[in-house]
Amino acid sequence: MSGDDSKTTDTIPRASIAQILGVLGYLASVEKSSFDLVRRQLYALSGRRSPASATALWTVARDVLTELNRLGLATIGTLPRRRSDVDRLRESPCEITAAGKELAQVQAAKSGQAYDTLLVAWLNSHPYFRSLICRILAAPLYVPDVTSASQIGASRAAAELGTHVLRNCLDRLVNVDFAASKVAVFEQSMRRRASEIEKPLASPDVDSKKLVDLVQDSMVIPSLLEAEQLAIDGVTFQHLLKIAGEFFAGASTTSHPDFSGRVVFSTCDFLPTPTVDASSKSTVVQHHGGAFAKPRFADALTAAYSRIAGNSGGYADAYALRAIVCVELRVQPPVFATCLKDIISAGEAADPVVYTELPFTPPPQGEAYVEVGGRRIGRLKLKSTRGA
Repeated sequence: MSGDDSKTTDTIPRASIAQILGVLGYLASVEKSSFDLVRRQLYALSGRRSPASATALWTVARDVLTELNRLGLATIGTLPRRRSDVDRLRESPCEITAAGKELAQVQAAKSGQAYDTLLVAWLNSHPYFRSLICRILAAPLYVPDVTSASQIGASRAAAELGTHVLRNCLDRLVNVDFAASKVAVFEQSMRRRASEIEKPLASPDVDSKKLVDLVQDSMVIPSLLEAEQLAIDGVTFQHLLKIAGEFFAGASTTSHPDFSGRVVFSTCDFLPTPTVDASSKSTVVQHHGGAFAKPRFADALTAAYSRIAGNSGGYADAYALRAIVCVELRVQPPVFATCLKDIISAGEAADPVVYTELPFTPPPQGEAYVEVGGRRIGRLKLKSTRGA
């Protein structure tokens, strides 16, 4: 972020893990292939109903094939860098390697194992991905997203707007583990970036939505990444979060009662533990599934309930409960649902006993309903049976 050219750079494919493994499976099933045949296969896998153009998904095909080549899973010919190159390079050859065939066989038999193999490969091969994973392995990452005009204030003068947004963000970050050294960098970056958006702010085309996007994308996220020493841009950050979610290596919530924003947290461990400088190569991923969470779940749920309901003994918001428990135990929301189902199914024999109510409001944006056995839950009440 400082402009130091000596820093490690990385190229993250703008494709999903499912697309990468899908193409790998396709290459394993054919004797020969080409860039254009892969592009067509990706279009078929996408399920799109509109007629395919001659260049549809060409960038996705290029990125997938580049990644397979990088990981030694396929041998790829010259790929197009621009749309104008597509016609000339349609027949560029693509051939799966022995390592690629082996992973494709794993994918066909055990999809989860294939994802884990690819996850470890990404961790060891992609510095940007590794830096993000190392950061959230150390502690949750708090992202003070700006999502509404009320967080920006009424002024459109760059300095005043910047001050208002900065205060809004810092008022939220003060409640969490955000070191003073990070505050200093964040504040300096926010003020600098506020001056840089002075011209766009003056445009008559900037309505409330565009203004929120401008502040979020040009000020808040880049400043946070700079403070966290994550040398990536905002677009790459969002894509890495998506990829971490696909790998079940990380998750996020906007429902945590201690922080008004996104809390990003890890949901697995690696052996050896990865380091940003890649001084050791990880070989094993350990997901925090049901077996990991169940021995700790009842206590974590009870503690979360006490924080929200206090001494009232009333119902507590299910989304906030889920957020606290998932961040505390570092588990995915489906794991929370599985553990909760076990307690509810035990009925009066459980400790604690859980009572539920239907949701009165939809889940926060980007989150799913708390759902157990096909039944949506909006609020929970706990009753301890210890000592009864």
